[in-house]
Amino acid sequence: AQGQHVLFTGHIQNRADLRASLGLPAADDAALYAAAYQAWGDQADLRVIGEFATIVLWPNAPRMRISASPNICPPLHYAHDGRQFFVASRPQALFDSQRVTRRLSEQKLADSLYLNYFDRTQGWFKGVTRLASGTRTHISPAGVQLESYYSLETLPRITLPRDQDYVEAAQALFTEGTQRMLDGFHAPCVSLSGGFDSQAVAYFAMQARPNQPLRSYTGVPEAGFDGVISDSRFADERPYAQALADMHPQLHPSWIDAAGKSFDYFQREMFEMGLQAPRNAMNLHWIHEIYRQGRLDGCDVVLTGSFGNATFSFGGEQALPGWLRRGQWARFARELWACPAVLSAKVSCHCCRAACGRVSRACAMARRMIPLPPGAR
Repeated sequence: AQGQHVLFTGHIQNRADLRASLGLPAADDAALYAAAYQAWGDQADLRVIGEFATIVLWPNAPRMRISASPNICPPLHYAHDGRQFFVASRPQALFDSQRVTRRLSEQKLADSLYLNYFDRTQGWFKGVTRLASGTRTHISPAGVQLESYYSLETLPRITLPRDQDYVEAAQALFTEGTQRMLDGFHAPCVSLSGGFDSQAVAYFAMQARPNQPLRSYTGVPEAGFDGVISDSRFADERPYAQALADMHPQLHPSWIDAAGKSFDYFQREMFEMGLQAPRNAMNLHWIHEIYRQGRLDGCDVVLTGSFGNATFSFGGEQALPGWLRRGQWARFARELWACPAVLSAKVSCHCCRAACGRVSRACAMARRMIPLPPGAR
């Protein structure tokens, strides 16, 4: 692209639109991004839709640009000592250069114990920065300039006349997103749970390819499970996944019990890859087995509903303690009265728990902002 070298990792979801706009009918994702950057400069990060991270190098000038796609992106880590700049997808690659010292960040460790992840650029090692999604960094002899080019909080508010209009708009976006996600893949499968999120993904995937069978994989308990579970949860998702399959013969379910594998299965390999322990590790042995079985069955992409809890199936319960904390008493009372089902001790406990959680995180952030004297706790 005009003499620059472009490195790209990830995948693009609006390939057809970009190929038409850029006149490149057969370009792969890396070539598409390079052409988009040549045509639109920094605006390429908004016009290219997908999950990606990029590095642009100027071979004849001391200049570099790194960027990460909005919302979710592959990892990029970098270090800068005022004279040299290092960037890699894995922290260990920085340490292998023998010019970046491997020192654990005690602040990151302390914040993680409080579940304080507000600083998205904070890495697990001192002097190593994570490139957050929706940001880019320009590097030159003048220094390192970080800018945020995308945030959900700055998007314009959408107001439609009727509730049904929101439903129809969400369905249209879900349809479009699924079709674009499937572009370039020939044998998709779904990691299917008993909840709304992945089941909705499975439905729209079948709608996108009505003549193609769709494999699904569901984690189920191993034989001998004692059945002990809290009242508000269910341990075996098989009946709910089977109910969806009974409604749609196009869906071909498989049951993954990960028999004989412990919760620490593949943990060492994951830690060595990213030098950090994965969160929510209790489900990972099922997830690894789902990926393994999908690969053995010839699938080339696994669809999930991992963002459903924060988007279309979000219940909004956290809004109640938020209004309470900010002193928006009228809004709090109006919404609480409008939904009698939430007038219960359970929601009251949830409000108190959420408020206490915010206080704890605020204390963690205050500790970070106000250094304590040596020996203080």
